[in-house]
Amino acid sequence: ILKLEHDNFVLTGLNHWIVNKAVNAKLYNIKNGLGFTHSIYDSHVLYKLRQMLGGKVKIMLKDLAPVESDVLDLLKVCFCVPIYEAFGLGEAYSLGAMGLETEGGLSMLLKLKLKYVPGLTSNPLRGEICLFGPEVTPGYFNKPEKTSKIIKNGWFHTGDLGMI
Repeated sequence: ILKLEHDNFVLTGLNHWIVNKAVNAKLYNIKNGLGFTHSIYDSHVLYKLRQMLGGKVKIMLKDLAPVESDVLDLLKVCFCVPIYEAFGLGEAYSLGAMGLETEGGLSMLLKLKLKYVPGLTSNPLRGEICLFGPEVTPGYFNKPEKTSKIIKNGWFHTGDLGMI
């Protein structure tokens, strides 16, 4: 499952077996909700991987672009950190929402509402994501027509559908 190559360094033999055992044990823990750390493997086997990123990483962020769950699990195994999925836009200056897996909460400075979209949203808990707050742009520079299409009564209409 894991092939480590760095410059002329390739794991073989006993080292390869130990690393694979560590990775498989940690993957088992992740799949069974037991966390992504292991007291022995993290400190004696996989610590060099964390050191490749400086050894002080506390969380990882990814955007909403699709990433295979196997890749995310392997990152959790190697770097022993949670991976947060983030939704944000340039017009909202910061992360609009962030959470583990695909659910999360808003930035403390933002309000969110879902706007009914005829023909697309029959469920009242689903609609267009609209954001309001000091982190939302007041509009596009020198483009009042474009601004009026996305900012209505101070609410930024993202064009994205969301669900509560």
